Amino acid sequence: MAKRIKRAEKSKESLIRQIDKHFEKIEEDIGKNDLEAGRYHIKETKNSHLVQLRRKLDILGESDEIVEKYEKRLEELEEKIKNGENVV
Repeated sequence: MAKRIKRAEKSKESLIRQIDKHFEKIEEDIGKNDLEAGRYHIKETKNSHLVQLRRKLDILGESDEIVEKYEKRLEELEEKIKNGENVV
């Protein structure tokens, strides 16, 4: 069981780094006015990375506050894409 928890902890940290990279890509895409790529990265982050992170947090018995924070940030970026605003 300890091995599973240790792997889940490493995986959680890796997912957080991936999510942060995707947020950078989303902001870069919006800044370049490449809204299609921005939408793609939002969808990928929301439907894949956040789901995986929530599972890892569940395995570790940790709160999913960080997932909620990321979801809120994604909603703000989605709103900017809908309105055609630049992040910069």
